[in-house]
Amino acid sequence: LSGETENADASKPRGQFIRNPDASRLFMRLATCLPSTEFGLDMSKKAMGEMLRLCSPEMAGSTLPQLASCGLCWSITNPKEFAPILEDRSHHLYSRFVLLL
Repeated sequence: LSGETENADASKPRGQFIRNPDASRLFMRLATCLPSTEFGLDMSKKAMGEMLRLCSPEMAGSTLPQLASCGLCWSITNPKEFAPILEDRSHHLYSRFVLLL
């Protein structure tokens, strides 16, 4: 994830975009590995909320084709990565992973 812009023009708003799918996967893995305490659950939801915000259509830097081609969808649906979260509707991050997908 990056807070940098592709265009350094100061007159345009700073956009944030996914620059590295490996960094995105690491970010999601960290969110899923936080402790199951109230604080840990809250932090993991906030982390995934930020990921969703960065991937929203309003964020000019992350286009749908970029997301589709970076391997993030494959990781989310891969049984060895995040698919178990999609299969467990009771998981506290289930709705956020569905939205991200």
